[in-house]
Amino acid sequence: MPHHRTTFSGAPQNQPCSTAPTRGTELCSRDRLDDIERLALFLVSATYGAEMDELDLRRHVYRTLADTGLAPTADEIAELVGGPEAAAEHLQRLEDRHFVVLGSEGEINMALPFAAQPTGHRVLDGSRRWWANCAWDSLAIPAALGIDAEIEARWLDDDTPVDLRIENGRPAGEASDGFVHFTIPARHWWDDIVET
Repeated sequence: MPHHRTTFSGAPQNQPCSTAPTRGTELCSRDRLDDIERLALFLVSATYGAEMDELDLRRHVYRTLADTGLAPTADEIAELVGGPEAAAEHLQRLEDRHFVVLGSEGEINMALPFAAQPTGHRVLDGSRRWWANCAWDSLAIPAALGIDAEIEARWLDDDTPVDLRIENGRPAGEASDGFVHFTIPARHWWDDIVET
């Protein structure tokens, strides 16, 4: 499990826990975070038990992504829904309904507008960070979370940084007069959502 997945308000002052992915920074000890993650999973499973349905799981996936910038793993989901087979079935039903996109190993790759792995589009709000799947999704994350944010991306034509922020729900910065170009009509996005 990644070292930055869970926040616990009862963490001692000398062991603060980060709520956002950071490169090369480990604010809590690995053992401490394993304990916190186990506690968080226990509390969720105690609340939902093996009866967690797809709607509960969908809420959990989105809440985890919104809170941490990371998707729960298939193993974590298995603990919540009663084992690996149940997790695979639940996740497949969520993918069939276009709530998530799964990778070849059954892990969540996308829960639109969130990406579960690094991409060329990152959304920042203070210490919190999320990966977006594309330019469109990088605008959707601040809208979905109701936050001001800075968007890190690069122009396709010259690979220079995009100057774009969301302030009070509106685009700001040099790129705020720009546009997002879709080469594939929306009705065909799910023909290959990863490539789209």
